[in-house]
Amino acid sequence: MGRKFRKKARRRSQRVAAWIYEVVNPIVEGLERELYFLQTGNGTWRYFSQRCEFIRPVQEYVDGSQWPTYSDFLVEHPEFRKRFQSHDRNLDAVNQSASAIFGALLGNNLFIENVNTSYQAYEERRIRDSMAPDLSHMKRDLPKIVAEYLINGISDLPTHYAAARFWGEASNGFLEFLKSIDFSDHLRSAEKRLAAQSQKLITDLEIIRSKFAGAFDLPAARPSDLSVNR
Repeated sequence: MGRKFRKKARRRSQRVAAWIYEVVNPIVEGLERELYFLQTGNGTWRYFSQRCEFIRPVQEYVDGSQWPTYSDFLVEHPEFRKRFQSHDRNLDAVNQSASAIFGALLGNNLFIENVNTSYQAYEERRIRDSMAPDLSHMKRDLPKIVAEYLINGISDLPTHYAAARFWGEASNGFLEFLKSIDFSDHLRSAEKRLAAQSQKLITDLEIIRSKFAGAFDLPAARPSDLSVNR
């Protein structure tokens, strides 16, 4: 029995190594990154794409050249197919909620007026402050940018951002518009569900990785001189 198991392990070691290094590890890394953003309240949603930039469908965490390996992993572990699909549905809910909030903000004439008034006030102060960045290149899209910052829960911008001073001075005045949207809390609820699901997926993927590593005598991370093609 022992010899039979060892023979099987040798025969399938390259396949299982590919699952670990090309599928499980990249997905765990991607989920850990998205969990960080979700826990900080920044979903990295972008108005130009209408989706989160650093929170993606699970398959997109795997390099495109390894999608056949991803499919092979799911054939042998169909329980993860359903869970990945559930993750992606929850991500869709986050994106859809964010897009709905964005549409509500951009459809509010008072919001647009407030943004433009804040911009004009900033420009008047900038005349007296040569260190304040020129935001004229952002003027046309500023309502969209402000809406994006609100959706992502941005309280402060890094100082090297051109809009950092503008946002620091004006952001509090925009928050009431977000609070006035009846369904704005749907986004935070969707983000919390996604975060909880991502955390559980990380845990279970790490467990199955440990099982693979133990059963087939493989390191959990690819050594620099190891190739799955050997």
